[in-house]
Amino acid sequence: MAHIAKYQSGAIGHMCALYENEAMQANGYNLGPKRLISQVQFISERISALALKRHVRKDAVSLCDCIVTLPRSFDDNREREFFKTAYTFLSQRYGVDNVVSAYIHRNTSRPHMHFAWIPVTEDGRLSAKSVVTRLELKTLHPDMQRFMESSLGCKVEILLDSEKAGERILSGLGLKDYIDAKAELERLDSEIAVKKSQLNEILRQEHEARERLAELIRSAEQEDAKGD
Repeated sequence: MAHIAKYQSGAIGHMCALYENEAMQANGYNLGPKRLISQVQFISERISALALKRHVRKDAVSLCDCIVTLPRSFDDNREREFFKTAYTFLSQRYGVDNVVSAYIHRNTSRPHMHFAWIPVTEDGRLSAKSVVTRLELKTLHPDMQRFMESSLGCKVEILLDSEKAGERILSGLGLKDYIDAKAELERLDSEIAVKKSQLNEILRQEHEARERLAELIRSAEQEDAKGD
């Protein structure tokens, strides 16, 4: 699935550091452009290059982050191919010149990409409100799924079905809350998997016990028949 978060200028330094640090700690990598300047400097220079009629407000959204998670149903051996394809789709959709970075993290149970970009409109304005509209959020998942499946030649679960209602709720959270909630869901999923395994073992033992009991009954009946 894909989840979009928006950040004002005051959060940019923290977010860019987070992208880099988390990737370094979890054997991650960056599919974004290789630059000699920092992410923060690139953002500043890219916005300064826009022919804006007024100064950018301090509370303006200067950075957007689309988190794309590798589906559980997808072949893990094709991870890099999956994220490269997702990167191609997102960079074409939001503008190659606006891409800040695309770090892949492995600090949760499923690898995920932070595709960070500057929300610049087609007419050169800085406006997350105009770029990430309700229509955009509505069409992003189906458009991405069609592109991914066409490019990768297989089924890709980008769309959220009715069985993934929890993911729908998570997609509306901020990044920190999203990551915390995802981690909690993954912990619960893991706990449920253990309980299911324990239940299956109990059921297996019960089945074996019933079979042994049935065998003992049959043996007893045969002995009784011999005695008669």
